[in-house]
Amino acid sequence: MRIILFVFVLIFLSKGYSQDLVFDVDVLELGDFQEGAVKKFTFNYHNKSSSEVVIIQGVLPQCGCTSIDFEERIVQPLQAGSLMFEFDPSGK
Repeated sequence: MRIILFVFVLIFLSKGYSQDLVFDVDVLELGDFQEGAVKKFTFNYHNKSSSEVVIIQGVLPQCGCTSIDFEERIVQPLQAGSLMFEFDPSGK
């Protein structure tokens, strides 16, 4: 099975939508894997602002087969980080 995953992530930021938080990719191609297999993947991000702190208060995957173990994150100016997701299409 070949899966191309379009993950739309809703991020709640402390000051509303921030254009300072930039993700490396919008779409991940998970490639080929056996039906029922679980894949883990990472979205990398960085705060491109040199002065504004960004607080990620929540992440809401748009697909029931995608999950994330998340805690609030404070992203300092020019700091990078990542969000790790798990994709499990079995029974969905």
